[in-house]
Amino acid sequence: MTDRRRLLVAASQVLDGTVAVGARSGRIGAVLVRVAFESWLDERSAPWALRAERRPSVASQLVVLRALHGAEQADEAERCWDALSRMCHHHAYELQPQVTEVQAIARRVAVLVGL
Repeated sequence: MTDRRRLLVAASQVLDGTVAVGARSGRIGAVLVRVAFESWLDERSAPWALRAERRPSVASQLVVLRALHGAEQADEAERCWDALSRMCHHHAYELQPQVTEVQAIARRVAVLVGL
């Protein structure tokens, strides 16, 4: 089982309550999905990013993803990244992300990363 698959399985278990983490299951699940997504994006960027002096930002990786792999994949990656960034970001005045919302993004990420 790949690390990304393990992360997505762990996220699924957190989100469906198999692994009890309390009221923050939505955000914890989103973080696990985001790590899986970032791992995939790093892998897609490796051929050109290895020559960079420092790790490129996600925004840079998404721009190059569009140039090298096409608009369809890049559009979906950007949508997933935007949703995951919003779900993982925390403000005291905001509610936790809904479990069903995180589950939907997790399914989209699984398809995007080929699982």
